Amino acid sequence: AASKALGTGLPLHNWLEIEILRDRMGKPLVFMHGIARERAAQLGITSLAVSLSHSRTMACAMVVAYLRK
Repeated sequence: AASKALGTGLPLHNWLEIEILRDRMGKPLVFMHGIARERAAQLGITSLAVSLSHSRTMACAMVVAYLRK
């Protein structure tokens, strides 16, 4: 989902350049590194918000990109 927010999918960057960590309250946070971070800067993305959900057999994620004004 974060790759799609960059408008590229995975071919432009390595999937290891996008990291999901949790804050103290358990909220997922997106961190970008390398080429993914450079692409976000080119697009004017200031931050990303992620929503994650899963069951035993399926998972989904949605990412919202916030752009600089």
